Amino acid sequence: MSLFDKYKSWFFDFDGVILDSNKVKTDAFFEAAKKYGTPAAQALVDHHVSHGGISRFVKAEYLFNDILKRPAQAGEIDQFLTDFAKAVTKGLMTCAQTPGLNSLMSGPLKNIPCHVISGSMQTELRDLMEKRDILGYFDNVFGSPDSKDHIFARELKNGTIQQPAVYIGDSLYDFEMADKYGLDFIFAYDWTEFSDWQNFFQDKDVLIVKNLAELA
Repeated sequence: MSLFDKYKSWFFDFDGVILDSNKVKTDAFFEAAKKYGTPAAQALVDHHVSHGGISRFVKAEYLFNDILKRPAQAGEIDQFLTDFAKAVTKGLMTCAQTPGLNSLMSGPLKNIPCHVISGSMQTELRDLMEKRDILGYFDNVFGSPDSKDHIFARELKNGTIQQPAVYIGDSLYDFEMADKYGLDFIFAYDWTEFSDWQNFFQDKDVLIVKNLAELA
């Protein structure tokens, strides 16, 4: 049985799976945090890289609570998020799209429900996908401020996740979400920032691909 016959619904992470945008986000976190000093900015980057797929809202709170070890003053988190969004916007319009997306979505997945579940800001993500002419491939695009954990729980309850289902991701957190909510997992390693992925997945029942071209 092919993958396309096996799964009733397909779910995709965005950064590092559909676009080569992980480095764009990493650089944007550093840029937004550098006003608090290079050590704090680098600490946030290190945290971001080791916690891929978690929203910017959670990471902004981590910056103040765990790195700076003080409460954010009025407007500080909003300003951080604004600075992050400005730094990331330009890069997202120009970074590479994964090989195989167009042929996969217009071919074997054309008549199968497909959805994006991302840690990116939902409104920005939908706007970006529309500008890059890929929004129409997907039935739904879900993102922050809701966490992936919340989105998976909600959409399982709503019936959007039709089992058997599969989630394609590039981070440890993506795998944990798929495992928690009963989806199979496909790991795409081409643009991952998960440095220990080969050791981690060695004994896991996970399909590993370089990018979506290997599925198309």
